[in-house]
Amino acid sequence: MPVGVAEQADTYRESGMPDAFATALAAVDADIQTGRGGQASTSVLDLTGRPPRTFAEFVQDHAPSG
Repeated sequence: MPVGVAEQADTYRESGMPDAFATALAAVDADIQTGRGGQASTSVLDLTGRPPRTFAEFVQDHAPSG
């Protein structure tokens, strides 16, 4: 059974997380659970003028050679 936002926030608080952050993180968790986090945006392209790339591509471009 899925954990509700309030219950998840309580769990975070019980582990020592500050109240505001626990509440915000639990809300993000709920968005991910419903698939909202899987939506792509054009933010990277809009802000940088360059298309987004994967983390693996970034590492390949910036890893020290040797």
